Order: sequence, then C-alpha cells, then structure tokens
Amino acid sequence: QLFNHTLLKSKQYHMLIKGKFIDEDRDCLVLSLKNIIDLYEVKHKKDLKLVLSTFSFGCIRNINRLKLLDRTTEYISVCSFSGAISIHKYNIESGWFRIANHFFGRSGLRRAVPGYYFSTDFLGRAMMLCALEKYRLIFSISQTEELQGLKLYPVEVQKSQSLICYLETLFNGFENPIFATIELDTRNYPHTKSRRIIQETKYLIFYEFDLGLNLVITSFIDQVPTETNLIIPYFGKASFLPSCFITSSDYVLYKSKFLNDLVLKIPRRLGSPKNKYYIIQNSFYNPYSDELSYFMQNQAGDIFCIKTNYKNETILFLELIYFDSITTCRVITPLNTEYYLAINDYNYYHFIFRLNATNKKKFRNITLKSTSSVLASNAFMPLFFTHKTLENIKIVHRISNLNNITSFNIINSSTSPSTANFLLISGCSFNTKVNKLEYGISANEIASSNLPNDPKAIWSIQFTKSTIKESLLILGFEKFTISFIIDTLLRETIKFGIKGDVRTLHCALLRNHSIVQIFESGMRLIHNQRNIRQWNVISILEIKLAITSVSQLIIYLSNSFLLYFEIDFQDNLKLIENTIAEQNIIDLEFVSFQDTHSKKYFFISINTHKLNIISLETNNLFRITASYNLPSIPCSCKVINSSSYNIDFYIGMNNGILLLLQMDSNNFLVKNPTLRFIGSRAPTLIPVLMNYKKTLLLLSTYNFLILAYKNKISIRPLIFRILKKATYLLSNSNTVICGIENHGFVLLSLNYTQNLFKKTLYPCNINLSEVILHKYLNLYLSIHYEYYFLKSDFRTSLLKTKYRNKKDQHLGKSFSFVNSSNVIQLAILDPYEPKQRLSFEPTEIPISLVFLDFFINLLPYPHVVIGSKITYNNFGFLYLFSIKQKDKKLGFIHRTKIDIIPMCLEYLKNRLVVSSIGKISIYKIGKRKILKIFEKYMFYIIPKKMVARGDRIILADAHEGLFISSLKVDVNDFKIISFSIQGRNINNILFLDFDTILVTDLFGNILVFRISQFTSIKSSNDPTKQTNVFHSYYNIADCVKTISSFYLGEVVTGISKFKFFPWKEQILLYCTNIGTLGCFLPIKKKGEIYLLRNILLYMRSLNYHFLTSDIILYRSNYFVNLNFFDGDYLKAFLHLPTSSKIELANYLCTKVSNITTLFNNLDFRVL
Repeated sequence: QLFNHTLLKSKQYHMLIKGKFIDEDRDCLVLSLKNIIDLYEVKHKKDLKLVLSTFSFGCIRNINRLKLLDRTTEYISVCSFSGAISIHKYNIESGWFRIANHFFGRSGLRRAVPGYYFSTDFLGRAMMLCALEKYRLIFSISQTEELQGLKLYPVEVQKSQSLICYLETLFNGFENPIFATIELDTRNYPHTKSRRIIQETKYLIFYEFDLGLNLVITSFIDQVPTETNLIIPYFGKASFLPSCFITSSDYVLYKSKFLNDLVLKIPRRLGSPKNKYYIIQNSFYNPYSDELSYFMQNQAGDIFCIKTNYKNETILFLELIYFDSITTCRVITPLNTEYYLAINDYNYYHFIFRLNATNKKKFRNITLKSTSSVLASNAFMPLFFTHKTLENIKIVHRISNLNNITSFNIINSSTSPSTANFLLISGCSFNTKVNKLEYGISANEIASSNLPNDPKAIWSIQFTKSTIKESLLILGFEKFTISFIIDTLLRETIKFGIKGDVRTLHCALLRNHSIVQIFESGMRLIHNQRNIRQWNVISILEIKLAITSVSQLIIYLSNSFLLYFEIDFQDNLKLIENTIAEQNIIDLEFVSFQDTHSKKYFFISINTHKLNIISLETNNLFRITASYNLPSIPCSCKVINSSSYNIDFYIGMNNGILLLLQMDSNNFLVKNPTLRFIGSRAPTLIPVLMNYKKTLLLLSTYNFLILAYKNKISIRPLIFRILKKATYLLSNSNTVICGIENHGFVLLSLNYTQNLFKKTLYPCNINLSEVILHKYLNLYLSIHYEYYFLKSDFRTSLLKTKYRNKKDQHLGKSFSFVNSSNVIQLAILDPYEPKQRLSFEPTEIPISLVFLDFFINLLPYPHVVIGSKITYNNFGFLYLFSIKQKDKKLGFIHRTKIDIIPMCLEYLKNRLVVSSIGKISIYKIGKRKILKIFEKYMFYIIPKKMVARGDRIILADAHEGLFISSLKVDVNDFKIISFSIQGRNINNILFLDFDTILVTDLFGNILVFRISQFTSIKSSNDPTKQTNVFHSYYNIADCVKTISSFYLGEVVTGISKFKFFPWKEQILLYCTNIGTLGCFLPIKKKGEIYLLRNILLYMRSLNYHFLTSDIILYRSNYFVNLNFFDGDYLKAFLHLPTSSKIELANYLCTKVSNITTLFNNLDFRVL
C-alpha cells in the first residue's frame, strides 16, 4: 500500500473571490485550485495570512461569493465539474461546513451537464448554472426555518441550438436578478461536411428571474460581434440599469435595455502588427474608491480604464484611458482602496500592487470619449498609444509560484550537503527558468573568519536586543580564550575584561549587564568593564560544569559538589547553598514556570543513566522532585517550553538519538516520550530565539532547528554547512547564528518561513525541452527544439540551406521557416552557470540524448550521445561528445548517419539502444563512428519513452501501452517478454525493482505493473543452452499484472526514488506540472493499513469533504483506485470538529490521539 503525501502544495490558483467569510470586520480571500480551497485573511491592508487550507476531494469548476441581506458574514458557493452545487459557511472551530447542496445524479464532465458556467446574484437571491450547451438552471435561494441552512429550488431553461460562451450576473439593485450570457447560435452550422460558407452569429441575452412567479424570461436579446468574449457588469445610477460592457478584440460596447449603444475604440500599441489584435483577458473594478472606474487587461498585459460621467438621467458619458502594462493575469481583485492582488498564470510570482496617486496626470497620454451610437463614422478610427511598464503601478509584494514545470531532477549540492536539493525547469520559450528547491530553513552568510586552531566553544554577549553592534563574541580554545566585538568589522578586543589565558567553560550575561566568565580554576564577575571580581577554587579541585540564568548560577565541581549562587540587586554574587550530588553529571539546565500563586524554580541534572529534577525553592533546596531512567547515555539536555501545564524536555544521546519528554508540571509524570534518530554524531542542543519564540538549534551530522507549534514538534534542517558549536544574537526580529566551523567561525542570518523548501530562481535564455542530469558531475545537459514550418506561402521568403559536405548534398533543399532555434546547452549547477551552447542547422533538430561513462582504472570519463533528425526525411544522425571535466565543455568526437530517426536513446552493457518508428537498433560505439550490430522490427510502435536496467528495456508507445523486452548482448538476442495495454501517453517510467515498474501518463494516472515470476525466470535463461531457441516457451509474451493504480489529477513531470536523510524510509518523490511536490510512502504494517482503510471508509460514509458525493471517486477518474491511500483526504481528519473526531475514533474503537500520532509518524518517516 502506498500513501500519497503532499509536501509542497501548488499555488497556481485559478479562482479568487473576496469577502467577509470569518467576521464582518475581517476581510478575507478565498483562492482555489482544482481540488484545494485556501482561506486567507488580509492583514495590515496588504499582508496575507493563511487561515485554513481545505482539500475538496473533487474537481472545482467555479467558486463564488454569496451575500445574504440579513447575514453579517458571507458564504461561498462551489460548483464541481459534474454539476454538484454546495454552499458553505466558515466556522472558527470546525472550518467550512455545508449548509445547502444540490446534486443532479450525474458524473463526469460532459457538454450537456450543468456546471461549466456558474454565477450568483449580488444580493444572494438566486444562482445560475449553465452547461456548455442546452441546459441552463436558475436556483432560487430561500432560508430554512431554523435560519441555519438554505434551500435551493431549480428552474430549468433549455435551448438546444446554442453554445454558451460567457456568463455574468448584472447589477439590478433590489429588482429581479438578471443574468447575462453570450451565446453562439448553432442553427446555421451543418451537421455534415459542406463547402458552403458558415457565418457565425453571437447574441447577448439577459435572463430575468421573476422572484414572485418563480419564472425565467428573456428580457433583452441583441446580436453582437463574433469577437465578443467578456461581459463587465455596470454599477451606476438606477436609470441605466440593467446594463453592461462587452469587450471585443478592438473595441468596447456599452449595452443597456433602455439606452442606445455606446462604443469605445481600444487603442493599439505603437509598432504592433497591423492585423494583430489582443482580446481582453480579465476585468476588475474597485468598489471602495470614490470614483467608480472599470479596468480591463488584454492578452499583452495592457490595462485600460473606463470612467463614467452623467449629464442627467438619460445621457451617459464614457471615457477610455490607457493606464499601464503589467504581466498578463488570470484574476485581479482589489484588497482595499489602495492595494490589488493579481493572480498570474504565466509568471513565477503572484503580486500585490497599488496605484500611484501622484501619477494621475500621466494617465491621459491617450483618452477616448463617446456619447454617440455605434454607427458614428469616427468610432473606428485607428488610435495608438506608447507602451509603458509600471509607471502608474507599483508592485509592493511578490508571492512565489511554481508553474509550468517541464522537468524534475534530484541534485547533490556542495554548498548545502545536509539538505535535499531539486532542480525544476519551468516556463516556456524565453520565459524559461531554472528553479532550485532546497529542503530546510535558509541561512545567509553575513561574515566569516579563519582561525589558526579549532575553537571548542562559542558564547555571545548582547547588550542591546535591537542591534548586534557592540555585541561580544567569546571563542574558547583548548588553552586560551579570544574576545571579538562586532562593529562595522569583526575585530579582537580586550577591553571587556575577559580573561584570555584560561580555557573558558561558560560565559553569560547576568542582571544589569554584568558578565560572568567561568573557567576550570574559578570564575570572574565583570561589572561595567571596570569592576572585576574573581573567585578561585582550591588547587586540588576544578570546575566541570556551570549554568546561569539572569540571577542564578550553579557550578559542579570535580569532587561532585554542587554550588548554588544568586545575584542580588547590588550585583553581589552570594553562595546560597552547596551539596553533594551524584557523580558523572553530564549536563545541567534551569527550569522555571509560573504556578497559580508564585513562580517555581528547578534545575535538571543528567548523568550516564538518569535524569533528576531538583528543586530550588527555599524550603526544599536541592530536593530531588522527580527522577527518570534514560534508555541510553545522554550528552545534553535543554528545555524550550515550560508552562503551568507541561514541560518539554529534549535530551540528546551519544548514539545520535533525540529523546522528547513531555511532563506534567504538577506531578512531573511523563506523557508522550518520543525517540527520533538525528544522525551518527552525538547531538548538541543550543537554545535560540527565533521570531521571539524559544527554539533549539541541533548540531549533529546535520544541522536542524526544532520548532514547537501548537503541541506539534517540527524538526527542520538548516541549509548550511555543518557546524560544531553555535550561539545566537538578535537584530530586531531577525536571528543571527554565530557558528564554529573547521578552523573558523561564521555569522548567519536565518530566513524563517513556513515553506518547507527554499526556492532559488535562475533565468535561462532558451526554452529547455528536455533535461538530463549527470550522476557523477555537477552539471546537466538540456536540448531545445522549436521548429515552425510553412508549407506553401508565397508571402514568405525562402530560406535556403546548403551544406558544403559533398556526402550531404541531398540536404541542400529549400525550406520556408518562420523561426527555428535548435540548441543544446551545458550548464553547471550549484551555483547555476551556463557553460556551453551548441546550435544546429535549421533543418536538423536534436530530439534525444543520453549520458554514458567509460571507466578507466575505476575513473569515469563522461560522454554524451545526441540524436537528431532531418526535417521531412526518415533518417538522422548520432553525435558523440566527450565532456571535459576541467572546463566542463563538450568536445566533438564524431558523427554517424543512421537510416532511422533516433527518437529514444539508452546505453546499457556497452551497447547503444536506439528506438524509432517500428524498429529497435543496437549500436556499438567505435573510434571513428557508431557501428550497427543488429536491429529488430516492431511494427505499429511509435516510441515515446525508453528506460533500461540490467538486460531489461521498457519501451512506451506514444499512443497506448508499453513493451518489456530483454536484451542478450553476447548472442545479439532481443525479444519482448511482456506487455501492457494500459496507460495512455506515458511520460515517466521507473523501475521499483527488477520486476516491478511504475509509469505515469499525461492524464494524471499512476500505474504499477508487476512481471510474473514465471516470465521473469523464463527471460533470464540463456538461449544458447536450449535445443530450440524459437520454442513458444521462450518467445510468447504475456501481459503484465496491474498491482496498483491511482488518479492524481495532475501531470507528473518527474518521479524518482529518494530519501531525505540516510536513516529515513525510501519514498517515491514526484513533481507535477503545476508545481505540486509530493511523495508516495510505503505502508507495510497491517495495523496501519487497516486503520487508514477504516478511516477512509468512515469519512466517505459521513460525507466529510467539501463537495457532494457525486465526486467520491474523483481520485480514480480513469483507473480504479487500487492499493493507494489518498493522504490529502485522510489528513482532513485533523481539521474536523472535535465532536466528529471523537465520533470517528469511537466507531473505530481507538483514541483521537492514536490517529493523530499515526499521521505525525507518517510525516516523520518522510521528513
């Protein structure tokens, strides 16, 4: 069983609505993906805070805001692809819950199923739901008697000979709701092939819903131009209602039931093509502004503004202004009077912008006015404007967004060896970007310094919390101590009175800026850099350990004595008490928490086998309050969360295990002991303040940060080199880590975000169509082929390409090209740096490539083979390049002409396997050319993907299915051993083991196949030892068995086996085209499988999902869901109301805590 676990959710939102969903005084945004609804709260006018992310378990087609007149909060109405409607209300305790729903009893997306278009009335009285053709449904909304739910009453309208192109609600005040549609008349379209000219006809129709009679009438219909694509509702005086703007490619029309039509010509960019027009992409308006203006954006990103003025109750003035140009957006909505949010599909950021009030005079570089009818002679005069970018718009915030992912690879980083790094290629054409994702919390290096020896410890003394200047860094070596002061430069100082000729054990800042330095022979108390007091122990003793707080000090001596000091308000250090403690104390730690009446003080001591909690109260001084045995030898102990209820202990063990103990503050009973393996080195725990919250920095084989949030502990790696010791400083709200490396120390600035991955974006000048990564070198090779051919166009000049080589005279033909860019690029990773770029002739297109390594004395010498094809010919070339490891460049060796098109390449057992249409060829690489050994005909096969492992070759057909073959190099034997007809347009193939194969296709399906044991043994036999090689026992292929299938709903662009850390479980890590990063975790325990299965069945039976039950099998759209658990849906249990959690747990005869622990353990197995 495989458990689908989403690590990084996509932010490629396609729907956006704004409303007061939480409270009447809190502005909120709802952004939706195909199956996820995210609720954000708008903070400080422009900051967005994620409140709740809900998995819908259904394909969301539309989402709208529903405002009822007698309700303070607003609802959302959701429509699925299959026509199911549901209305939801947000509750702070339980999240979204459904108050009304309607279901048609159909499933799947069809042209006649309502759900393609959806719109709601502005006053919450009705909703209209339309199919692509024929069906139109208007729902009347009424409240129930309990005023908690709503009822929907559908009214059906059928028009069989029209296609709906757009639907929008018009503002009509308190009159009957009106819905406007743009419909294409299909009566003139013939049902059979005909050569007669068809003239398209579009109509603008107003549907008015009579609330009293519960009837739908057509109140207005008018023919509009065929280029009309968008309706913008008009908000204005009641005498002009209902009315709207409709947009075309080159003009805007004002349509009303009672007024004449008004037209505004849309100006064109100066220098744009003569016959090139850009349609309007989206529109928005700001209801908070005093002047009601309508904005619209075309495909080129140009924003135009329509302003309205009134002369009297019957005359309307319109004014069109070119405003500015930004990246083309899907949706733009106002957050308030000043800021706007733009959701972008084609860029790598969503952004928040505002209008520059100081630049209003610049708006009028082109202005059009109209009060006349459409028939005016000057309405269509060509007008032009000068393009400008971000003159009247200022971008104030960017939201990172991964989209259009075309390639996914796992890389090894030299700068951050402790984290997982992924390479993603996104975008298209010249907008292609290289994205590097690193798992963990990012850290920026501020300063570093080399030292002659390795420091043993480091401490920081900060006098002012708002800045790190004038702070003190103390480095302790084996026999001496050095002090540094942080200023514009990091320089050594002696003015603070730190003793330098001793080995320092501990150094801290006490009350009133007093510094205490503890060393083996004594301690020094420094007041105001001048008053220095020193206390020495007797010569036969030495100090082993010491801890301090603001006013307390505990010292552990070599004779097992504990000394307890307190600092009074006169900065005098007084010995309060001493006692004999247990031997071999390893670490000490202070604990304090506020009780009902007073503050209690304790300290913790750990030795080789026990943890003791010792009281520091006056009446019970040095009394052991609680004692616990430890499973292993500890090395350090820290406390980051102590309250009147719980105390969280973190204990590091010598064997690399981190022990987490949660104790009750009243009776000191252990609640949830947890063991976590961290690394092979004994972990060192350092308390750190981050965002004014106490966290732990854990130094082991890797660097980690331990974050505690709402009783949930998260261990996140630090993206930096491995540190030995560390401390911290604060600069306002930023945390600066001071760490020790080999022969030096470094200052780091932490950039904490809630994202699991750090994203680094590198621009790329070409489109990367295919990317492969070398497993030994830190580089990748990519190809780009972009070829456009015009057959016979006399208006296009011919580009004649002739080769001087006499052997290739047949290539000297004339072709007509619009654009050709056939490029191979070699680049270095970490940091990203393009090294070499090779261009091909316009008639030659590179289509495949493969890395191969020749080993000489166990050293790899990398080479690459590139396959290309010649346009409109059935042959190609194979190029052999060597990769120079010093300068990371390609060196040409030779080129070989072949009689097939090399669509796929693979290299195994010193043989180059080339697949083409209907043929498989085996080649051997020679010194001067690539030599053909033999070939195998495979009729009716168009290869799309080929993967080899051992002697197995898997070949995916471009249409449907795959073939599994076996290659015997010694006897030149190639035969098909198994096949499958499942899987359409397969784009990824992965060997799980020698007989198990995982494939993904372009429809979002994931399939796992298994070769039968009989077939596997049969294929491994040596045919040379058999009497009859052509016997049916050896040559008849059988069909593979499908053991698992899952519908992900997104196109998987890359999938690979992976471990985030060496001790974690191996997972299947995948990335989708819209930027979702997830994994499949194997579940092997029967108890976990049964529990997850019962949770899934029970949640489905109680309908615990966002949409109604028609899409209950959404995750198995094409294939039946087999041996997969939908983790996104199962984790919705964590967001259920408490009563529902208890009900489900009682039904399963378990506890809620057991189910929560199961999901936390599944997360920890991966991260």
